[in-house]
Amino acid sequence: MPEPRPEPSVDPSFPPEAAEERCFVCDLCGQTFDGLPEGSGLFMWTRGSEVRTEEPPLCRACASRLVLGAFHVYQDDSSEG
Repeated sequence: MPEPRPEPSVDPSFPPEAAEERCFVCDLCGQTFDGLPEGSGLFMWTRGSEVRTEEPPLCRACASRLVLGAFHVYQDDSSEG
């Protein structure tokens, strides 16, 4: 069973209060913002038998657009069946 993932975009080496004071750059639009990211993307790839993941931070607007876009794709796929 895979290990549970940490909270999105929260670096385990930083205490939660430090994360709220950090500055992030949205991976999608490049906007800089303070505080915790509103969401994160998910990149997955393999190297041999090892599966690697990366969860880049997203601003509120991009996180919302990504969720809505995924929802529409899911709705289109489920209505075809």
